[in-house]
Amino acid sequence: MNVREYVERDCGDAPGSRYGVKARDWQPIAIALANIMLRETGEPHTEESLDHLVGLVVNDHDDVAYTLETYGTDAERELLEA
Repeated sequence: MNVREYVERDCGDAPGSRYGVKARDWQPIAIALANIMLRETGEPHTEESLDHLVGLVVNDHDDVAYTLETYGTDAERELLEA
């Protein structure tokens, strides 16, 4: 499943999320999280797994920041500072 297409399909805002209130702000975080999970697990994404990851981002879950800080590339970690 194409991560970018899936995440961009969900264009709603996320009030109160540290990862971005507007969809254009939180979507890159969700894409980075999905890419990290694919790299680390080797498991292909399903609609259910992507829905779960997007839910973590829009609901301001601490695991998102931890995963990006611990397993992300320099560019992925920089998304947290934007």
